Amino acid sequence: DGIWDWTPMDGVTVYSKAWVEMLGYKVGELASLASEWSDRLHPDDIEWVFADINKVTQTPENGDTFSHEYRFRHKEGNYLWILNKAKVVERNEKGEATRVVGTHKNITERKKLDEEKKESELRFSVAIEGTEAGVWDWDMINNKLIFSKQWKAMLGYEDSEIENSFEGWKNLWHPDDATAIEKAVADHLSGITQKYEIVHRCLHKDGSWRWIMSRGKILRDED
Repeated sequence: DGIWDWTPMDGVTVYSKAWVEMLGYKVGELASLASEWSDRLHPDDIEWVFADINKVTQTPENGDTFSHEYRFRHKEGNYLWILNKAKVVERNEKGEATRVVGTHKNITERKKLDEEKKESELRFSVAIEGTEAGVWDWDMINNKLIFSKQWKAMLGYEDSEIENSFEGWKNLWHPDDATAIEKAVADHLSGITQKYEIVHRCLHKDGSWRWIMSRGKILRDED
């Protein structure tokens, strides 16, 4: 992590070697000025970051620490995502911060992965919505079964009307299909089948039985 040490009253900030190199510079290329930090903030982040920092540095009642994730300009002109953590270590008799020390961590790669994950989830959501299929996700370690709103709506239920559990699902099975469903699940769990797949009946809210094509596949951990 890059380290910075700021004395607000004179605008001097000392930056560590790692801080300078994180931004593509060599030691000695940047002046020990607070402006070396403030001038690099992304325009869209300036207002809210300064507001948060001022809230802590000028008013002791708001505590002595702050943490932000914001965009910071690199020497080449591109912006890095930075995790900034800091603490006021000295105050004057008025309660104003006279020394603040903090760290910068480059989290650009993490932010990129988060964005890719969001995009992937959005594409998946749109694709599923287009098929009008309901999605279920069974956490077998904690024995929690989650059904999408579309899954519940398919059977006429509101989101809150079906318990997110194996029993909540089992209560909807047609009695004549229960044995076949349990066998299909057991066969996939034991590795006999490559995927879980069965056509069975589920109880609609209106009391009728609906035929459902149910498919799934296990994700396994190292054990």
